[in-house]
Amino acid sequence: MLNKDRKQRLGQNNDVNDILLHPWFKDLDIDKLLKKKLAAPFVPTVDGKTDLRNFDPEVVGQELAESIIPPESVKIIK
Repeated sequence: MLNKDRKQRLGQNNDVNDILLHPWFKDLDIDKLLKKKLAAPFVPTVDGKTDLRNFDPEVVGQELAESIIPPESVKIIK
């Protein structure tokens, strides 16, 4: 799915069916998923919109070289 060449990406030929038929998803109950009846395998603890504890500290600490975030909002992230 992350291949730079979009023609080689999973899902290129049969859309989402290619992805859902991949062996990694073999135990997934698609009907329950579509009906939103599956329990999340992990629910992170979050203390507000600025809580970054569930993100890799190395990534969080990187400078924002290019961003679509307005400069006045950057202070919220840091």
